[in-house]
Order: sequence, then C-alpha cells, then structure tokens
Amino acid sequence: MAIEIKKINTCSFFTRVMAAAIDFSLAVVLSIFSSIFIYQGVKSGGKLKANLDAENLNVASSHLAKQSNKKYVTYTAEEYYEKTESGYRIIDALSHFYTVYLAGDEAKMPAGEIISENADEEMVVNDVATTPRALYTISWFNENVLKLPKEGQTSSYDYFAYQKDGENIDYTKVGTINEKYISDGAVNATDEMTNFIYEEYKKAVNLLYGQDYMVSFEKYNTDVDHLITFLCRLFFILVFFEIIPLCLKSGKSLGKLLMKASLVKTNGEPIRRWQVIPRGVLILGIPFALYFIPLLYVQIIVVGVFALASLILYLVNKESHMVLHDYIAQTVVAEDLEKTPQKVDKIPENN
Repeated sequence: MAIEIKKINTCSFFTRVMAAAIDFSLAVVLSIFSSIFIYQGVKSGGKLKANLDAENLNVASSHLAKQSNKKYVTYTAEEYYEKTESGYRIIDALSHFYTVYLAGDEAKMPAGEIISENADEEMVVNDVATTPRALYTISWFNENVLKLPKEGQTSSYDYFAYQKDGENIDYTKVGTINEKYISDGAVNATDEMTNFIYEEYKKAVNLLYGQDYMVSFEKYNTDVDHLITFLCRLFFILVFFEIIPLCLKSGKSLGKLLMKASLVKTNGEPIRRWQVIPRGVLILGIPFALYFIPLLYVQIIVVGVFALASLILYLVNKESHMVLHDYIAQTVVAEDLEKTPQKVDKIPENN
C-alpha cells in the first residue's frame, strides 16, 4: 500500500495581484459612487443642508464670491480691475467684506444678506481689546489692506490712492486704483500689483473661513462626508472580501473567480467556510486606518507597509506563497480546486 502525497498548485504572483486588484477596484469605485449619492441625498435636508445653506449665505454675504453660484472662487486678473458703479470690483469686494460684513454694518448690507456673527465678539489687536465692529473702519481698510499712508506719512506701495473731494483728500471714502495705472479708462496693472491684490484677497478668504461659525460649518460638513465615505468603504470591503467569499465555493471572491483561483488549507484540503472570516477581517482594517488616521501621508505609509509586508512574505514563502492574512486563516491561494490537490507521487508504506 502507498501513501499519496498532495501538492498545492499555488497561484502565480500575477494572478494574485490581478484578483486583488479586481476586488479592490470594484470596492473603491462602488464606494465612491455610493458615497457621492448618499451625501447628495443627506444634504438635501436636515442639519447638513442647514449648515451648507448657512455657509453659502455667509460666503455670498462676504462678497468674496461670485454671486452666480454663491461659492468662493478666485477672481481672474481681468475681474480684479473690472470697473463698477462705485469703483473697481476687487476693491468693492474687499471693502464690503471688512467694513460691512465683518464690521456688522447692517445698514449697508444688501437685502437677503447677513452680517458676521462675530461682529461684536471681543478681540485683541496690538494689546488693545476691540471688536470687529469697532476695528474694521474705512480708515483701517485703507491703511491695512490698500496700504495707503496715514495723513502726513508715506507708503512704499503706490497701487492705490485716496479719493479726492475737489483738490482735497477724502479720508472718509474707500481708496481707489492710482491714476498712474489707468489709461483710456483701463487699468494697466503690473504683475507685482496683481500679485499684491491676490495676496490681500487670499488673506480675506482665510479670515472669512477662520470665523468660528464657518469653522463649525466646515467641520460638520467634513465629518459627515468622512463618515459616509468610511461606511461606504467598509460596506463594500465587507461585501467583496467577506460576504461574497462566504457565499461562493472555496472562498472565492469575484477577483479569484475571474482569475480562476481558490482558497485551500495549508495541507491542500478544501477550506472550511469560517476560514474566510479572519482573512477578510484584516483587510477590513484598511478603511478603519483611512478613517481614524487624519494625515494622508500616514495613511499611505500604513497601507504601504501592509502591502510591502505581504510582498516580502510572498517572496520568502517560495512553496506556499502565504502572506499575512493567509497565516491568520491558515489558507493558501491555489489554482481552482478541480486542479488541486494533485496526486504527484506515491511512497511505499514500510511493512
């Protein structure tokens, strides 16, 4: 009588990578589309919609936005110097933001718009206690944003100038573009001037989004978005790496089914269904890592370490090609079960 020795025909590296790529790609694509769909549904009502509406209203009311879509966008160079009834677009936007929106000047706020919630909140500027309502005056705007000199002083910037009442400077009005940069009614701005205005606009936008209510809106919206994304990732990882392998023969996932691969025990025998579970549990850790680790580069490192460890184990285990989740579940990825195990040798039994 002879003893049958069984050999496991393990899958090639290409087969394993392709099977995993198929499963992960399907999980990622479906999770992205489902999270977008769910987020759109959630923001159509409830607290998220109220937050988004309030944020959009504050952005529109700040005038640091194009009124058509009520979202913050940077102006183009041409729009910076676009002539308006009261002056120039960029000056109108910046002066409105500081002297009307932040300063809480309801008398100057157009109908349907709102002032900053922080207009009367105490703040300290140069060791002096004040409020936005008291701080952001026209004179403050001229001196700190347009960099116009105080009376009797000079400034290193000449992009803007005070308006005049006849021959006299009118310090009560918002400044305008210096006439030296205007010819035939058009602004001939230098690159330095445009960059200066862009930097001032960027400071204003950062200040807008630094308001505590805007921070609160953004945080809530981001938290909801991240939670929906996490749950969608978790669900589809669960489907492709737990539920489907539990339902299909030999622990196959869709990727393994397409690549004609199966799971077997380390001795070459068919697996028990429960062995699929610990394999999937390890992979389920990926969406948790992406959710609870806030920094993108740390997320990449964590996933990269897992992938590198799997590759090293695959190369070290030249016979079984077992990787980390194979060790946990005591499984081997092999060619389809109808091909494995194979009877490759018989050893005579000693009498």
